[in-house]
Amino acid sequence: MINLHQKLGVEFDNIENTLKELPVPQACNNCSKLELGGIAALLHNLYNGIEQILTYVLKYRKISMPKGPS
Repeated sequence: MINLHQKLGVEFDNIENTLKELPVPQACNNCSKLELGGIAALLHNLYNGIEQILTYVLKYRKISMPKGPS
């Protein structure tokens, strides 16, 4: 079974890779809607990675998380 350290390592690697793909803000001045959609997807991936890290740590520490809709 994968331990917490390994899970976190994978998530941090994914976040680092996502950050490398994000353009600098100045490069977005003339982006098409399709390009902006791609950037939005990368930001969503970044958020999900951070959320997953927090979930892993809370479960590891046996801290309950709220259930239900956001």
